[in-house]
Amino acid sequence: MGAVRSGGDPLIAWQTYREMAEEDPAQVRRLAETAEGRALLDDSRVVWHGRGFEAPFEFVFEQAEAGR
Repeated sequence: MGAVRSGGDPLIAWQTYREMAEEDPAQVRRLAETAEGRALLDDSRVVWHGRGFEAPFEFVFEQAEAGR
């Protein structure tokens, strides 16, 4: 999120954060376990959506819902 807010290339930032989430999806799930983490994820979603992207970590939750 910080890279996007600071004016970095959103696509490169998205790809970087997506790769990080793919390498360690448990890190994203751990964030969702606390109120502060959920707020951070929600803020990140807003920033990414404002740039025209789905949050790069969203697939973690989509897979969980699908039972993977």
